[in-house]
Amino acid sequence: MLQTLENLFKKILHIGTEKEKDNVVDDIKTYHELDYYSDSNLRDIADDTPRRNKRLYL
Repeated sequence: MLQTLENLFKKILHIGTEKEKDNVVDDIKTYHELDYYSDSNLRDIADDTPRRNKRLYL
């Protein structure tokens, strides 16, 4: 299920509105804080997206 969410997050970071992208970044950070996603997951989600430079890192 987390892999499916990861794919959905990546898609939203590509085609979503700025507000949707901001919401996804917040959600991803929350999941990272809960240890659902690792640092490498964050890189995988952010790579090749407009938010890659912001990297979603805390």
